[in-house]
Amino acid sequence: MHDLLAPAIEVADLTQRSGPVPAVDRLSLSVPPGTSCGIAGPNDAAKTTTLTAIRGLLELELGVVAPGRSRRGP
Repeated sequence: MHDLLAPAIEVADLTQRSGPVPAVDRLSLSVPPGTSCGIAGPNDAAKTTTLTAIRGLLELELGVVAPGRSRRGP
């Protein structure tokens, strides 16, 4: 049975670096089902990196994306 109270998207401590500089540093967010969420920011604010990681197209250095889908880098 599907849990209607579980978040549609959940991110905990997402961390991704671009060389020595953190592009995303310990980002956590939760989006309830049936809602919309946007990510806004200036150029080079790691919006695309964040969405690519959430979609699972980028290996994470550290963090957990979505309930039950834990992914950690080396």
